[in-house]
Amino acid sequence: MARKANQVAFNIYRYQILPVSQTIQLSIDEPRIHSVEDLVKLKNEFFAQALRDIVTFEYPRGEVIHRKDVVAENLFVIRFAARRRIRIQTRNFTVAKIDNFPTMVVGINNDPNVQTIAIQINRQVFASTETIRHILEENLSAQMRRTQLIVRIEPIFDEKKFWDEVRKYDRKIVQTDFELISPNMANIAGGLTIDLDQMHRSTNTKTTHLQLNSDKDGSLTLTEDDPIIKPIVDYVSAGGGNISMKIRGLARRIHTSKGVTQINISEVDFQQVPAEVLEKIFRGILK
Repeated sequence: MARKANQVAFNIYRYQILPVSQTIQLSIDEPRIHSVEDLVKLKNEFFAQALRDIVTFEYPRGEVIHRKDVVAENLFVIRFAARRRIRIQTRNFTVAKIDNFPTMVVGINNDPNVQTIAIQINRQVFASTETIRHILEENLSAQMRRTQLIVRIEPIFDEKKFWDEVRKYDRKIVQTDFELISPNMANIAGGLTIDLDQMHRSTNTKTTHLQLNSDKDGSLTLTEDDPIIKPIVDYVSAGGGNISMKIRGLARRIHTSKGVTQINISEVDFQQVPAEVLEKIFRGILK
């Protein structure tokens, strides 16, 4: 979706909070937990606590600072900035380098039936919102392992874009890999014919790959009315994983993560806007 000059754009992701193991260590300093089911019931509470407790978001490739602008019921708005060196002209007709900290804003809806994240697109900070996605995922998982939970964050995309790609490369698709995150959100997993939740409970898998391969001289036949494939695509498009396709004649793979949903809003001066306005903006975006 193209962005007009007077708009701010966000990519939308969904996160799922998963137990590290199906066997809970009762050494957790939490008297309410006696089983993995208890842990799952409290997962969003622990997620919120992890966000509050993080002092520094670690990033091995440079300095990233943050400020929590909104911490409200089921909603967090966090401002991130990355250290960048820029060149300026001085009054002495020389060039100097100074630190610059361009910023971007991230909103998180921690409602257990929503669990979405909006990441502002600002290429002065990072070339892709994928970088902030990884920073959030790594740091939150590290923080939440003390409560035996991890976080997986995946893009939300329009499933029509996947089917458009399938039609574009008709008779050229030789491999399709469906990466499926074990769900704990019934409202996005209801149509699946594969019981990922049961597989997660019985094997402790966090990610399940379903890989389809054609004969070396053939191609895959993927159709939108397939009773097995369509629910999988719907689940992944809602933030339940990723799909990649290998195309005959193309060196690179096609990834659905490249088509992450973008929402544009009227330009806002995030440096000046008060917390109550920020909260209203992100409650409108993250539904």
